Order: sequence, then C-alpha cells, then structure tokens
Amino acid sequence: MDKRLSPLVLAETALLGQGLPSLTNRQISGLWPREMDILLAWLDKGRLQTGDGEAFLQRRQTESGWKRAGSRNLEEIVARKEDAFLTVSALLQLFAGSGNKIIVTAGLGGVRGQTVSRDLLLIKGYPILVVATAFKDVLDYHETLAYAHEHDIPLYGWETGVLDGFIFHLPMEYRLKKIGYRDFFSRNRPLTPGILFHPLPLTRRLPDPALLQLGRTAGERAEEAGEEFHPAANRELDRLTRGQSSRLQLQALIGNLHLAQHIARYIREHTTG
Repeated sequence: MDKRLSPLVLAETALLGQGLPSLTNRQISGLWPREMDILLAWLDKGRLQTGDGEAFLQRRQTESGWKRAGSRNLEEIVARKEDAFLTVSALLQLFAGSGNKIIVTAGLGGVRGQTVSRDLLLIKGYPILVVATAFKDVLDYHETLAYAHEHDIPLYGWETGVLDGFIFHLPMEYRLKKIGYRDFFSRNRPLTPGILFHPLPLTRRLPDPALLQLGRTAGERAEEAGEEFHPAANRELDRLTRGQSSRLQLQALIGNLHLAQHIARYIREHTTG
C-alpha cells in the first residue's frame, strides 16, 4: 500500500476545550470512544502536541488561561509560547502541506455579517477533507452557502442531499451532493477534498430555534468586549438548555470522528500498490 494514500484523521480541540462549558472531563471521557485511529492537536507552551482523547483530557484539566488559536492568531500564540486549543483553520494551516488529512469538527465556521470564518477561507485549495455536522446555527446560512458556491468549495452530504441546521432545525433547506464511501477514493486522486456534512437526525435537535438569537446576542456582546464570539454563544446556549446543547455538540463530534475513521479505513483497504 502507498502510505501517502492513507489519510490521517485529526480532530480540532477548540470545541472540547472551550465550547462545552457544563461538561466535565469525566463526562466527556465517559462518552469518548476508546479505540480510534485519531489524533487531537493542541499547543503546549506554543509547541504543537498531538495525542489521543485521554492525553488531551489530561491537559484539559489545566485549561485555565488557554487561548483559542485560529489561523489569524496562531503565529502570535506560538511566539508567546502560550497554551491553546486549535480550531479547524489552525489545523488547516499547520497540516495542509503534509499529506492526506481528514480534519473533524462538529459545527463549522462560515459567514456572519461582514466576517468570513477562516475555517471556510482556508478550505479552498487544500487537498483536505473536513468532516462536520453542519455550519454553526448562529451563522448567516444563506450567505455562507452562497460564499461556498461562489468560491467553488465542494459541499457533500453523507447519505443526504440536504443541509438544514446544526443542533437546531433551520427553516430553509440547502442542497448538497449526496455521496458514500466509493466517492472518496480513486487511483488518480487519493482523497476527495471539500466539506462533508454528517447532519444530526431532526429528532435529536433542539426544539426551540428562538434560543438562537439569545446565543447570537451573547456572542456579539462578548465580541464587543474583545472576547471570542463562538465560545460566548456556546456558553449562553449551554445555560439556556441546561447543558443539552453541549451534549449534542459532543455527540455530533464523536459521530463525525467515527465516520472519518471509517472513511480512512475504507481508503486504506481499497488502496493497492
């Protein structure tokens, strides 16, 4: 087998580090799959570290003062030798040039007002597959999808052709290219690049989309105070739903990790040479 065709699965750690405020290490550990060929990545005093779920959770216990590193502030955090959780955009910047990768998250960044997430900006042009549940509900979905189409970012759905929200059911449906395992490998192209969405079933999503505006407002207030938007929005949704939003996001991430691992194994098993 040509090892260059065997993708490495990497999980972002920003959600686990700062996006699940009511979940303890013990609760996360109790749900975390034990045997997975997946690495989590973070910065330890500015140095890139990777490890399994247990290794990461040991570091998460000391997360006071940790930063949230994206591609915009990555170099600054490294230079200051700070501890940081890594977003999708940070992983894209760190690993995109080093071979076949599958990067896994739960809710993916997109367009909000005049801001385009670096998650979305950096996906184009990299031979990397990003597995996500959906774009985050607090984003401007219409503008996010329009940006992706305008910039030729491939959008796929795992056994579905519809994208209609993350942990809430949004009123509009957006079309995706429905695909399965065989679409991910060919002899001439080791890995199909783009974004693969693996939506939560509607029956598992939160029932009151009116909570979204409260989450957005909390994020905007935090942003005005010089803080990060998404962690603040997650904290408010966690509070309003008594932790249910955090549990759903963790379950979504774990489901995406399983899917990414299955895809990686399929590619390995169907690669010869």
